[in-house]
Amino acid sequence: MANDDDNNSDDDSASVSSSSSAGSSADQRPGKRRKLPPPAGLQGFLTTDASGNSESHDGRKRRIAHVDGNYATWVYIPVNTEGTAWNARAQYCAEVLKSLNPDKNAQVHVNERVGQGSGLGWHVSLAPLLMLRRHFIDAFLETVRASIAKSDTLTATTMGTLYFEEEVWVFASKDFDRFFSGVVVQESQSAKLRGAAETILDATSKLLSVAPPSAAAMQLHCSLAWTLGDLRPAL
Repeated sequence: MANDDDNNSDDDSASVSSSSSAGSSADQRPGKRRKLPPPAGLQGFLTTDASGNSESHDGRKRRIAHVDGNYATWVYIPVNTEGTAWNARAQYCAEVLKSLNPDKNAQVHVNERVGQGSGLGWHVSLAPLLMLRRHFIDAFLETVRASIAKSDTLTATTMGTLYFEEEVWVFASKDFDRFFSGVVVQESQSAKLRGAAETILDATSKLLSVAPPSAAAMQLHCSLAWTLGDLRPAL
């Protein structure tokens, strides 16, 4: 269901992705807790770098301390698109960030169109980042699948092609050390997607016993470029 307005390709399902640097071998030594192997479907998303070394991640710093066996989990709609129009828009988003950054030597990165390694590629998130223990993953997947199955908004029939506004938006991380630019989903479709997001957030909060964030406040978008630094003075 994650579509674009460039080639009208259809993908009629939301995606759930998890990644972790947890080892896959079991430690059988007496007195040691056995490590659970990562879920079979997540091998392609795993990374071996748990050091948090910013040089390995284009200067980005780990916000959440690595805990062996924790999996970073997203629920998102992949944006499958090809063509020069979207590539040009991504480059324009990068130029917007570059013009706003007071550090003229700061690097600006264009997001990969297709996920590479642990990256998600271009996508629209339907929930904030979740950190799940190994034994929660299967239950989480079943909860999300059941929630989506009950919703009439996350189907190709009801959504069709996903359209975005022409205007470029700038977004900030929670602590304002990283800024993003991208395009927002058209409001006529955002209302439907927020309903689906609310269903997912409510189901997730019951599973993890945490208060769900407000789906109504979500600005559904696809980030196309990012940079480090605080851009607030220029906004």
